[in-house]
This record gives sequence, structure tokens and C-alpha cells, in this order.
Amino acid sequence: MPPVASRNFKRVVERNQGTSFERDLFWISDPYRFDVIRWMTHLDENDREYNWTKVDGQYERIFTQQNTADIKWAVKEGMKDIYQSDRDNAREKKQGKSDYRNVVFPTDKEFRGVEYPFKSGYYFNPRGEYTVTVKTVQYKNSADDTDEHRELIDKLKNAFYYKSDLLYTRDGRNGQSLYITNQNSDVFGIDMLDIQTNTDKDVEILEHTTDTDGETHRFFKEILEGYSESNTLDSKTNFKYREYIKSGNIYKVTETTVITFKVASSAGQKLYTFANMKNGNYLINVGVNRFSLDNYRYAGLNVNKVDSLENITVKVKGSMYDDLNN
Repeated sequence: MPPVASRNFKRVVERNQGTSFERDLFWISDPYRFDVIRWMTHLDENDREYNWTKVDGQYERIFTQQNTADIKWAVKEGMKDIYQSDRDNAREKKQGKSDYRNVVFPTDKEFRGVEYPFKSGYYFNPRGEYTVTVKTVQYKNSADDTDEHRELIDKLKNAFYYKSDLLYTRDGRNGQSLYITNQNSDVFGIDMLDIQTNTDKDVEILEHTTDTDGETHRFFKEILEGYSESNTLDSKTNFKYREYIKSGNIYKVTETTVITFKVASSAGQKLYTFANMKNGNYLINVGVNRFSLDNYRYAGLNVNKVDSLENITVKVKGSMYDDLNN
């Protein structure tokens, strides 16, 4: 038969809402064309079979399969844990500089019930460590590293951001909020974002044979005539017609990369806030921007943002000048 019934594969991004830390991507693999062979036999005058022979099949068969990517974000070391010792020391009214490694929280009694109180003008170092694990499973005619996985890693690196509404200053005269990304991690000449990647790869060849007693992977059987997997078993039952892959291979390529984003001063420098910052609540939020995949067979899939991997609200009341005057 010229065509073997096509199979249904998904092309979609699931769990794609902003509150979810996970995304599941589905797309259809590249199509690969295969020549096939069949076995034919002679019949003697008594209809007995003899001299089975390999013969080229009449039609090419096209292999496609479901490719997938799983993306999982996580907080490795969050702000709430990092700033906890500084907050505890403030509640205990400790005064040493070494007691406030990341941020100078006020020791005033009026701030005891506030989770993240702060007086402007002191340092408040951006901190946090986050990971994303991306696992792609693709069916290729090569065992090489895949361009799709590489592009996805680049997109994920560029989608991460750290945003602080607190105003920071280089010279004390002007203040600016922070928006730290892979493309812009410099704050007053200090690199504030370190990105590390670690990748593992596993390759499995899909078995096939021209031996009638050999093993052929079910994904090949789904595209060949004469198998129940392709709903064409009648060809084998009624006409002894069954196809086998003549040559060429398909590989299941599984690539898993863990990307680690560390928000911190590269050399331990302190970042000071603007002393004339107005009183009020200031949000610090770590999240992931929406991105689109531009190339290859998954082009056009849109991965929605993660609204917040983590956030805290800092309550600014007063400034360092209040302490100096007292």
C-alpha cells in the first residue's frame, strides 16, 4: 500500500500557566525516509515454499516520532533563607559588621513585627540561587548533540531575571532599581549573575533487522506494512507481505542540562541603597520571561513566563541619617 496510516503526535506546550514551575513541550520530529525490503518466496507444483529472497519494497516509508522537552525550575537557595541570619541578628540587636553579611536590617524595636524592614542608605546585597533542569528526548538520524537542545538552553538562560524595586546608588546622588539578566548582569561595574551549566547525554539506537527472526523496534513497526503496530497485519496474514528497514538508523537522543543561576556579587562587594529613597514597600522578585522558539521543527512554540520563582517585600522606613543623628 502506498501510505501507511499516519499517527497522531502533539505539538503544544502544557502546564504553561504563569504559576507553574514546570513546562512540557511536544513537537513532531524531523521526517526521515527509509527504503524497505520484503521477503518473497517461490512455490513448487505442490504450493510448497522454497528459496525465500529479499526484494526491494515498492514505496519509501517516512519515520516521524514524538519529541519532547521537560522544563523544571527550582529555588536552590532562596532569599528567605539567605537573609534569615541577618534578620535574626537584628532582632537580637547585634551591632557588629560581621553580623550583617548580606543586608543591614534595623535593630529598632518598632520593626520587630516587620518581616523585612530596612532603612535606606545601608547596603542590601542581591542574593539567591536558582536552577532549571531541561530534558529533551528527540529522534534523530544522528547521535550528535542537538541544535534544538542548544537553542532551548540559550532561551532559558536569557529568560531568567532578578528585579528589585529598591533604589541603589553608585555615587550617593542618584538611585536606580535593578533588573538583572543574562544580557545585562552588570551593576555599577560589578557582575551580579553567574550562570553555570552541566549536561548529560544518553543515546539509544532503535533496533531493526532484515532477519525475519530478528528484533525491530515498535516505532519502526508503526510505519512499516505487515504489522499490528501499523494496523496493517492483514498484509502479513493474507498475503505474507511484511516490510523491513533496508538501511539507515534512528537514534533516541536524550539530553539533560541543569542551569544554575547565582545572584551575588562576583567579588563580595556591597551594594548600597539610595539614602533618599522614599518610605514604602519595595518588591524584590525573581522570575522567568516568556519566550518563543524560533527554529527547527518546534518553531512557533511559546513558553509562557513564570510569574515568580520567589519574591519578598521590603518595608523601607527612615534612612541611615536617622541613626547618624541619634
